[in-house]
Amino acid sequence: MARTYPISNPRLERDRDRDRRDTRDSQLLVERDDLVQLLASEQGRRVAARILREAMTRQSVFNQNAMVMSANAGKQELGLWLARELRDADLTNYLRMQSENDDA
Repeated sequence: MARTYPISNPRLERDRDRDRRDTRDSQLLVERDDLVQLLASEQGRRVAARILREAMTRQSVFNQNAMVMSANAGKQELGLWLARELRDADLTNYLRMQSENDDA
């Protein structure tokens, strides 16, 4: 029995792509607002600083064991992404967090 495939509709596909982008963009805006709220509180800044410390964002990931170094590099990459997100969301409170936790 021959398989049948639905006929592709370029306009419908473009509309679906646009809807997905719009949904993603609005979700990113909500998440950015969440980060602003996180940095607005002393507790949020303290927790964010702890996460960045654990992610080794300000130290070397070097280890003679390649597996440990690989794991450290992965943690650091995630930490650097989070630091960029926090900076982009609210630079003033990000800097405040760093001054409150000078090892973050």
